[in-house]
Amino acid sequence: MIQGFINFVEQLFPIYDKKIADDAREAISQFSRDGHQNCCYMPSNSFSPVQGDIIDKLPFVSYDENGEEIYSLRPAMLLSNSCEIDNKDFILAAPVLDIGDFPDSLTGNLVSNKNYHMLYMPGADMNSKVVDLSLANSFNSKSIKSLIDSQKINVIKTLNQLGYYIFLCKIATFLARREDPDIMQVRKQGLENPI
Repeated sequence: MIQGFINFVEQLFPIYDKKIADDAREAISQFSRDGHQNCCYMPSNSFSPVQGDIIDKLPFVSYDENGEEIYSLRPAMLLSNSCEIDNKDFILAAPVLDIGDFPDSLTGNLVSNKNYHMLYMPGADMNSKVVDLSLANSFNSKSIKSLIDSQKINVIKTLNQLGYYIFLCKIATFLARREDPDIMQVRKQGLENPI
């Protein structure tokens, strides 16, 4: 997975020197040879809640094809920037789902992060989990902090540096990847003929 991540970062951020990616690839390769498992998490810390934290449960609402509401209480990953968590009224969080709930034919794509909207980051008890960015909901930040303070909900994981960088790259590709060439052509025409 890490090798694929480095290849992905090279493509996503082509401004970086190839030697930096090669050095990172070699360091991770050496780390793996020493028998360590790459892990993306650490226990929550005194700064929590922060961007990328996993909360043990939040109520999510989505809609089926008939417009019917679907409610679920799930673990959640905080998507909003840490500054927004501290200073804004609303923040975004996405549900953490069990990989076992998906067809076996999708497992390979999920754990290799080939789906733009799904985020897989291994470590500890998260090896069988995936975050569905497309099901993000907004939550009142003061309410979240109050529930954490009263221990009605808990921060159970915080991203370490590796996890945080994977998280940032995945958010960038989900929300800000390059558009289809046909759409980009239409956008160019919009520059030439603004309304």
